[in-house]
Amino acid sequence: MAKENKDLEKVKNKIPLYVTVYEEIFSMINRGEFKLGEKLPGENELAKMLNVSRGTLRQALLLLQEDNIIFNYQGKGNFITNNKFKINETAQKEVIIATACNIQEYSDIEAEVVFQLPTVKLQRALNIENSRMIAAFDIDFYIKGERVCYMVAFLPYDNISEYNIDFKDKKSIAASLFDYVEKNVVDIRTKLTIIEVEKEHRKKFDPEHTKSLAVFDEIVYSDLGMPIVTMKTYCVPKYYEFYIKRK
Repeated sequence: MAKENKDLEKVKNKIPLYVTVYEEIFSMINRGEFKLGEKLPGENELAKMLNVSRGTLRQALLLLQEDNIIFNYQGKGNFITNNKFKINETAQKEVIIATACNIQEYSDIEAEVVFQLPTVKLQRALNIENSRMIAAFDIDFYIKGERVCYMVAFLPYDNISEYNIDFKDKKSIAASLFDYVEKNVVDIRTKLTIIEVEKEHRKKFDPEHTKSLAVFDEIVYSDLGMPIVTMKTYCVPKYYEFYIKRK
């Protein structure tokens, strides 16, 4: 058995060492030493890094799995979840499905925006008049060149006009939208459906590689109870973990 790390033994004797190891790994994730979506070092390497036995490490890893901080792919190892709600409860909660639930970091995010008058459906969803200009966002998320998520969002243009967004910069448009939503959201109504990849989706998703999609229809409400954004997000399920929190 490896010599137990003296730094980890500064806690009271009543606290099991594997709990202290759990807390140390948890802290390393919060500090960014282990990145969200990435694989943890193997058991031998991690046990050596923390100077604990593999038995102690395994107990800590099981606790981390139970708390959804890491997940185990059989035969591949332990990966850090992108469950930001669990990892940092004090941080502002992320409400964008595409960036709150991905289990791997995106290699690229591209977005475009067009301006148009609202359809009857959008008038009803956003409770606006037919003369009010709409900003329509079209956002693609990629991992290693593969599109894994597609999102469309609609909101009144005058709501974001003061943000000085550079609508020609495809890299910053999405971040500007997400920032606006997260600063103004008070409530979100979400409808989740699982669909097969049909003809109308093939411009975005290859049915040879993706058979089904998780689709989120959402309306975002402000503190006045007014709808401010409507969003629809299509996710390739294997790249995401979705959590439902109930009270």
